Amino acid sequence: MPPPLRLALLEAPPTFRTERLLIRPLATTDDTGILRLRSHPQVVRYLGVAPLDNLSGAQLLIRQRHSERDRYESCTWSILSDPGLPLIGTLSAFKIDERHRKVEIGYSLLPQYWRRGYTTEALGAFLPWLYRTFGAHRITAEIDPANRASAALLRKLGFRREAYFREAYLVGETYTDSEIYCRLAGDTG
Repeated sequence: MPPPLRLALLEAPPTFRTERLLIRPLATTDDTGILRLRSHPQVVRYLGVAPLDNLSGAQLLIRQRHSERDRYESCTWSILSDPGLPLIGTLSAFKIDERHRKVEIGYSLLPQYWRRGYTTEALGAFLPWLYRTFGAHRITAEIDPANRASAALLRKLGFRREAYFREAYLVGETYTDSEIYCRLAGDTG
């Protein structure tokens, strides 16, 4: 049996609704949306992963995410601007540390939706739930420092930069740096 906080997060992941978005657990039917998202060069540029190049790769990724959820390790949500359309992005919670009440988040969004407030809106629904229902004390996000828009988003939401790691990841043939941002339960954003 998983610890209670993981159970709250992963046993029955909630669906969130905002003014413009539906945020629901990743579904097997999201394969074309995942392919569109994870094959876009502007999206994968800061994720440190190779772009997907076919539908079977997207389906495999979804199966991996579902397996991680089944093992109470992580959960991924789909961000939709309309319930009848493919996803426009994803939110994730992972690196769950029960004892210290910590969780890391990740997010990605198709470029045509950038700078329109969608990620702010999605995280505005997601973060309070992580603090209130999951009981998180510390939420972190690790980003590529070259992604200045992501850094600005995190600062806008009350996250503070805590660490900078030089040449932390090998992406292709190039090492990239990494920044860690954190927001505590008592911080405002």
